[in-house]
This record gives sequence, structure tokens and C-alpha cells, in this order.
Amino acid sequence: MPKVSVIMSVYNGERFLKEAIESILNQTFTDFEFIIINDGSTDKTQKIIESYHDERIILLDNKENIGAAASRNKGLEIARGEYIARMDADDISRQDRLAKQVEFLDKHNNIGYVSNFFQCIKENGQEVDISKVPTTNEEIQKESLNSICFNDGSAMFRRTCQQEIGFYRPEFEVAEDYDFCLRFCEKFEVANIPEPLYKRRIHPESLYTTSPIQNQRKFVTLIRDLAKERRTFGKDKLQIPEKRQEIIDYINTFKKKNATRNARAENYLWRSKYWRGAEDIKSSIKFLIKSFIASPFNYH
Repeated sequence: MPKVSVIMSVYNGERFLKEAIESILNQTFTDFEFIIINDGSTDKTQKIIESYHDERIILLDNKENIGAAASRNKGLEIARGEYIARMDADDISRQDRLAKQVEFLDKHNNIGYVSNFFQCIKENGQEVDISKVPTTNEEIQKESLNSICFNDGSAMFRRTCQQEIGFYRPEFEVAEDYDFCLRFCEKFEVANIPEPLYKRRIHPESLYTTSPIQNQRKFVTLIRDLAKERRTFGKDKLQIPEKRQEIIDYINTFKKKNATRNARAENYLWRSKYWRGAEDIKSSIKFLIKSFIASPFNYH
């Protein structure tokens, strides 16, 4: 049985997939299985994965796109490792990432979930800045409902703990990792290693930059409200069968509202300003054009 199961889902990730895969295969820690879920990709993703002849790779092929959360859950269902490590298909793990995290969990039996500082990088790999997060369980527990204290893409957690808290919840199309982390915080001690063991890529095609900003805010607010429900009553509405549809209907309502032409134009304009601030003029112009196309008559 491998010590670690690395789980990575990918959808049309041909641009950065090789870097992500090789950053795991080249880890100094080698006792792992690498579960890659091809989530119905229509580009060269499948061929890229199959080009690697490494017995540690286990490929699951979704015939259609089911989303990141549901795909990760398929990986969790077959994972055999004592520890589960997450990986995103457009990011890069530092060569000693797994070794550092395994060492940390081996030494701290009280910790159920650990991630780390991460280096933000641009589309071309240029390093931007290091994102620091609270490191101790006390700090994280205090701040968890006010800010996102983890980078779930570089997390490692105990499989026995995950089996107790459950899976990622696909109802959240974005921020499902935040919901997952909050549920971990409520049952187990958590921590962050104060080292940038991971490079997180910010680019125009990433889920963060394509999901409407209004939806992101609504999802985060809902996730925090549900966390407060669990901490008060022991369960939230998504965990109560007769209340679950109420939350799903609410999610569908604000998703539909934010699908209007004006909302899309506003979202693209925000993205344009974001990339201009990041000195990525090409991406800034791309989203500015999209904003104009989405709502040319109301554009200002």
C-alpha cells in the first residue's frame, strides 16, 4: 500500500499539464500512487497523460465533464494511501513538497490536515509573490470563517479523517475546497507549513478567473453560513434531506441571475482590470473585448 495517494482532476488542461504531472513524478518522496482523473477533456489531455509510463499513475477517464469536486471524489473513493495529497493540473509542486508534508504529519499525530505557503506565478511561470497563511491550529480556527486559510491544491490530509468528514460537495461549483477545509477544521486540528512548497498559477482560463465574481462571493457567503449552522446545530441544511433542495434552489437562483448579459459584461470588465493590475496586458485586452461583446449597448 502506498504511503500517499496524490489526487488530481483535469479538464482540458493540455497547456500546463506536463509541468503539473512531472512536478509530482519528480518528487524526492517516491512512495505514492498518482490518481489522475481526466474529466471529459476534449483537447490533448488524455494523450498527454497516457504518454507517461509510470506504474504509479492510475488514470480514471470520465466520459463527460462532471466537475472538479465530483472528479476528486472519484479519486478519494479508490485512494489507498495513509495520506491523501491534492494537486491542481495547472500548478507546480516543489520537489520536496510531499517529503515535507509526510514528515510533518508523521511527527504531529494530532494534525488531520496540512497545507502550506504558496508562490503565485503568472501564465508564463513568472513568480509574482508568496501567499502566506496562518500556520497554527489556533490561528486557523480563529480566522477560518473570515478568510480562506488554506491552499487546498497543495494540501495533504489523513485518509481516516477524510472518511469521517465526507467528500467534496459538488453543489459548490467554486469554493468547494473552502467548504471542505471548514468541515475539516470543525472535527480535527489543522496546520500550515510556513514554506512555499507549491506554485499556484493564475491565468485567464483558470476556474478562479472564469467564474463570475458575483457567484464566487455568493458561494463563499453561503459556505460560511452553512458552517455557522453546523457549529450551532451540528448539521447544515445540505446535510438534512428535507432542507437540501432549499439550498440547491437558492444556488440556482443566483447562478441564473448572474448569467445575464450585463452581469457577464461586468464580470469580464472586472477581469480586465485585474489582469491590467497584474501587468498582463494581453489578458487584460482579451477580457475587455469580451466585456464589450457581452453587452455592447450598455457598455461604459
